[in-house]
Amino acid sequence: MNFSFNGVTKEYIEVLHGFQRPMIAPIEHDLYESRQNGVIVRKARLAPIELSVPVVIKHRGRSLEDVKTELNGWLFHQEAKRLVFEDDPDRNYLARLLSVELGEYEHFAKGAITFYLDQPYRFGAQRELEVTPTASEQTITGQVETPWTSETTFSNATSHFTLETSQGMRIFLHYRFISGDLLHIDYEKRKVTLNGQDLAAAISLSSHWDSLKPGAISLNASEPTTVTYTERYY
Repeated sequence: MNFSFNGVTKEYIEVLHGFQRPMIAPIEHDLYESRQNGVIVRKARLAPIELSVPVVIKHRGRSLEDVKTELNGWLFHQEAKRLVFEDDPDRNYLARLLSVELGEYEHFAKGAITFYLDQPYRFGAQRELEVTPTASEQTITGQVETPWTSETTFSNATSHFTLETSQGMRIFLHYRFISGDLLHIDYEKRKVTLNGQDLAAAISLSSHWDSLKPGAISLNASEPTTVTYTERYY
């Protein structure tokens, strides 16, 4: 078995037999001690994962030092990158390199590449929902609530924009939009831009930001809008 990282696979790396991924990340519980009821769990959350991948690197015909240099450039990034294993191509992790430990031999090296997953989920497909002024029933796939983005191109002038869901999310903008304006909303960053320029001043105080939760949902927007999200799994 092999894996790709940041969209790149190194054919000279092989994942050793017996490698196992955790079924679910470690669960941390936020506890509260009550005099009457003992310990009460306030909230449970998934902890980050250190994923150690046992590998063999076959560098016959090449210097191991050259291979190390190449691996450093491939694996080390400031931002998390997609990690995909060959036996589960429809799921990926967002990972950063944590460490590489290798035992060196004449024609190969053997050891472990360890990745840090601060978002301890498996990610699935990116989905697009077409939203119109008429409320429509949709299904949010995956197992975990997920952030979203939206994109709207205005076909007519209007003085406001609304995006709502049956789960309680409501984004309301006050602004004089004109035909051809391109509006982009990023839930995770709480960012609204119009034609690439910040439009935070247009956000109404009555707006309520929220992620998309798995299951049935009804959405509507005052203008035809595309809402995009990525599936998340435990």
